[in-house]
Amino acid sequence: MCDLIAENQVRLLQNPGVIEALYMNPKARMSTVDKLVDLARRNGVDLKGLPALRPLLESNEKIDVEENEQLAQLNDERFEEYLQQNLEESEKEEEEAGSLRELSEEGLNELFS
Repeated sequence: MCDLIAENQVRLLQNPGVIEALYMNPKARMSTVDKLVDLARRNGVDLKGLPALRPLLESNEKIDVEENEQLAQLNDERFEEYLQQNLEESEKEEEEAGSLRELSEEGLNELFS
């Protein structure tokens, strides 16, 4: 949804608050946000709600959107690997806990039989 909103550059330049909202949205991709900040900088749009970006917006420094997209993709891949690893570890822990429960129940049943 964020990418869809970011496509309407004319509306974004007319309403810079939307760029600011997308910048603050944790679900917006970094590459999308970088493109919007660069768009605002190139068009002299003041993002008053993002004072930390003022030095970047006032500079002539080019934002390397392609590099940032590659980094974002790499971070997404690493995050996916991390989630998969945690899922596998959680499943393994659940299996071990289930085995321990079974052993405990069997031991208790033998004690009281």
